[in-house]
Amino acid sequence: MSCVWPVQINDSNGNALNSTGGSLDVNVTSMPSGTLKATYSVAITGLLGYSPLLQIQGSATKTIKITKVAVCNMCPSGGYPTTNPVDIMISRYSSGATGGAPTTAPAAKFDTTDANATATVTYWTGSTAPTIGTIVADFRAARIYMNTNNPATQSAYFAFGDALTKQPTLQGTGEYLVIRTSPGESPTSQTYFDVWIDWTEE
Repeated sequence: MSCVWPVQINDSNGNALNSTGGSLDVNVTSMPSGTLKATYSVAITGLLGYSPLLQIQGSATKTIKITKVAVCNMCPSGGYPTTNPVDIMISRYSSGATGGAPTTAPAAKFDTTDANATATVTYWTGSTAPTIGTIVADFRAARIYMNTNNPATQSAYFAFGDALTKQPTLQGTGEYLVIRTSPGESPTSQTYFDVWIDWTEE
């Protein structure tokens, strides 16, 4: 794709080096065309402070790339982490969490003409905490401070990838991205998290 704009080129003293109304032929080769990817999101409110808070499992048919994650901690009066602050971790796992009361979250399409999501997002409810799976590595960490005298909303936001870097990628159903609290931290039953995650499938 080539675009032509009228330009005038000046030297450091402001003297014109070409005639006014000259042109500069610019070849734009990096402009994306037809490369938009199917994008999905899950948002869950009022999650208890289990670890994991939420996990996304890879797909048997698509490559899953995580683009954004956000975690918001709302601590009502009388309920706050016994370990304060809370560290939020974004991690890769080779096996998923088991036990507890798992719930599969429906994925929202950014474009309703896209196919249904093939990744599986799970979160936990009820009084029994799940048993976390096998960790491979941590991608990100953020600390959420909670003021026990003045409960306030705190949040952590993670964005992955740009023009030159990749996003955390799940290849197959044996790979998981897990949003969790750091080991040894025990939010009370009155500590709630809102979590959302965006990803693409290709």
